[in-house]
Amino acid sequence: MDNSDNSGLMSIYNAKNVSIIVDGISLFGFQSGDMVGWTQAEDNVNLVIDAQGTGTGSESNDRHGTVTVHLSQASPRMKDLNDLLAASKYFSFTAKSDNEMIESKHSWVTKAPDGSFSNTLTARDWGLTCVNLGYSVI
Repeated sequence: MDNSDNSGLMSIYNAKNVSIIVDGISLFGFQSGDMVGWTQAEDNVNLVIDAQGTGTGSESNDRHGTVTVHLSQASPRMKDLNDLLAASKYFSFTAKSDNEMIESKHSWVTKAPDGSFSNTLTARDWGLTCVNLGYSVI
């Protein structure tokens, strides 16, 4: 569907079309709401301004970032992420929708989830650190 004509409808989003793959394993059993979030740690270009107002851009080669996977405490994939954390094993990570993709070939589970036990299921937010976190619009 080509929506470049600005006809009023950009696209239709369906969360079932999102795939989140960790170490070749497809994750499922997310909390209500967000399934995954990410952030690049450094800007691609850093600007330095001298005393006279002249600027110089410095390209950064640091593309590491963090990913947070928001699983439900009942998700069967909790064990897989816990095993990766315990082994300190690095793995590939990909999150893909119909029009965006975030990926890293070298990632680690670096944070076990905070949590609580409640009268209903609660979220378990797993922290991943990614060496070269790539974002693309596809």
